[in-house]
Amino acid sequence: MAFSPQEYRERLAKVQSAIQLGGMVGLLVHSPHNICYLTGYHTSGFFAYQVLFVPAEGEPLLLVRELERTNADEYSWLALDRQAVYLDNEDPASVTGRWMAELGWTAAGDPIGVEKTCFNLAVKDYEELCHASRPNKVVDGSGIVGRVRLIKSSQEIAYARRAAEITDVAMRSGLEALAVGKKELEIAAAIQEQQVLGGSEYTSLPNYLSSGYRMRIGHATPTEKVIEAGDVLKFEITSCVKRYSAAMMRTAVMGAPAAEIAQAADLLISCQDRAFSMMKPGAVAGEVDAAVRQTVLKAGLRKTYYPRVGYSLGIGFPPVSGEWEVCDFMAGDTWLLQAGMIFHMLVNANGISFSETILVTETGSERLTSLPRELYIAQ
Repeated sequence: MAFSPQEYRERLAKVQSAIQLGGMVGLLVHSPHNICYLTGYHTSGFFAYQVLFVPAEGEPLLLVRELERTNADEYSWLALDRQAVYLDNEDPASVTGRWMAELGWTAAGDPIGVEKTCFNLAVKDYEELCHASRPNKVVDGSGIVGRVRLIKSSQEIAYARRAAEITDVAMRSGLEALAVGKKELEIAAAIQEQQVLGGSEYTSLPNYLSSGYRMRIGHATPTEKVIEAGDVLKFEITSCVKRYSAAMMRTAVMGAPAAEIAQAADLLISCQDRAFSMMKPGAVAGEVDAAVRQTVLKAGLRKTYYPRVGYSLGIGFPPVSGEWEVCDFMAGDTWLLQAGMIFHMLVNANGISFSETILVTETGSERLTSLPRELYIAQ
């Protein structure tokens, strides 16, 4: 297991307190991120239905496809009698309904929570669960687990730190592999080799790499495009250890950069430095955001700046590495930073991008990714 049974029980207790405050008999957890957080169970086969029954009190029950149950043995702290399966010739939502009755949820009369924002819960399955819950009311339990996940334990931080170290090595390898005449995919191969050798598991997002005219394309994965002299390249790399992610963005140029590119890079790095210096317990998220967003707008590097400039980072499964659904940096945000939070902080203008994985400490912040943040010039 990635964590001790005691740590899993502490997480469960916090979630159950929130369930009780919501007056629910229990919460149906369908998010693979949240199931992993509460039980340790994970599988790349989460394309199939899976659910964790989290009661307001007592032990949770995990229901998974029969083929996946061995993953529960391998990764979960739950006892065998708290694991259940459905067969491929069964309707999993109907099986879920039977278990709600078996557990006494439908007889309790209290609302049943469901993660309505979870992309792993199909509309058809949700409708079946609503029918099976009668006469109980189904209420939205989105964010209950996510809010508990925001503050990382020392072991979670250790996994994120290791993922960041792998990201540093892989990014350096990719930058040093740059040469005119190589294909983007060749650079991607150098990056991924170092990730695998360094201990990264499969990642929640692919590595992004784009060059030349492609560098303005959002979330562009590497292709057979040949790198040319004068090309500007955009990198975003995510590594993963025990499902905990660390990400980094860098920009490189093939040969001496044009003055406007060098000046823009300097400004983006300096405004990020200011934002990082403001990140500490009690800091207002909107003020950290403004240090980046408003600086970029005032400098004229963007006419508008609507995307988030940071988001919470933690457990990742495709296609999501972040916890931005619960916590991100947007203009005017009033929420406060707390020690133990980890964020992917980013800035982008005219295709030039930089980012770091940042830990909020008791006294300030710490960059977990440590590769020099500078415009990389490949000669």
